[in-house]
Amino acid sequence: MDFERVDINQCPKGKGNDGPNRFAGTAKCKRDTTECEPLHGYGFRRGGYQCRCRPSHRRPNNVRRPYLGEIIERATPKQYHSDFGCDKVGFVQRLPQQWEQAPGWLRDQYLEKFPNYKDYDENANPSIEQAQRRDSLRNPDQMLKVR
Repeated sequence: MDFERVDINQCPKGKGNDGPNRFAGTAKCKRDTTECEPLHGYGFRRGGYQCRCRPSHRRPNNVRRPYLGEIIERATPKQYHSDFGCDKVGFVQRLPQQWEQAPGWLRDQYLEKFPNYKDYDENANPSIEQAQRRDSLRNPDQMLKVR
């Protein structure tokens, strides 16, 4: 039997890796930040996997690809513990708690900078004639209003 043509799957048991496998769970991916993904055609040797970042995690800026299992398997314990992990994404989406209307002087500054927002009327009906006039700047909010 040619063992170079037989792949071993070191990733933990799960979807796609549910059969009897003595090597399951022997991958050295850091389970809290990365997930194991087997590489096919690697042969009967350790390191035939790659460690991808879990959702809500990302690779450090100096890493371009997922971590290759062959490199992780050859790393020293010090290298393993300091590298080969993904950073948690720190974005937290929050809705505004309290809306405040801008003071009059600030609104006036914006209207000087963007005069086409002046004379906006919530109850006006948009028409094609108003949109096609070229004599003055048109209010974009007024034009986009759909009834």
